[in-house]
Amino acid sequence: MTTKTHHFLPGHLYPKTNQYVVLVIDDMQVNRILLSKVFTNSGYGVAEADSAEAAIEMISAGLIRPDVIVTDVEMPGMDGIALTEMIRTLPGPAGEIPIIVASGNPDSDMEMDAYDAGADVFLTKPFNLNQLRDEVRDAIKGDNNIRVSVRRLHGKSDVNRLRTRLS
Repeated sequence: MTTKTHHFLPGHLYPKTNQYVVLVIDDMQVNRILLSKVFTNSGYGVAEADSAEAAIEMISAGLIRPDVIVTDVEMPGMDGIALTEMIRTLPGPAGEIPIIVASGNPDSDMEMDAYDAGADVFLTKPFNLNQLRDEVRDAIKGDNNIRVSVRRLHGKSDVNRLRTRLS
């Protein structure tokens, strides 16, 4: 059973005991379906949002507190980077949810913007599904906490310098 205090879902979406929840945010239904299958087959509970705005509404209203978020960057309306910034301003555990940001655009400026916004991981699509599963597992285990700690202590852009040093 998860010990995270931010882990809950509406009644019809309760995960099985000992199941962590991944919130998948992508405007493309085919991507949400694929990721939902990947995470479900890996033993996770999955919730979906088709936009950043819908995800923020779900989290802010307390309808869901996922253990990790996987979001696309390039979406209509609010993009994944703005979503990440907004989540980081939420009070309490909601503002600490690990966030994996993904884009089909392997642009280094976009990657820097994602880390500066508070992302824990940036991945390029198409995904290496094993790497994605590993990143979700590590985020839930807290293996990315060094990035979060540096972001809090020294400012967002220092995360990138630390990441480079650790690579």
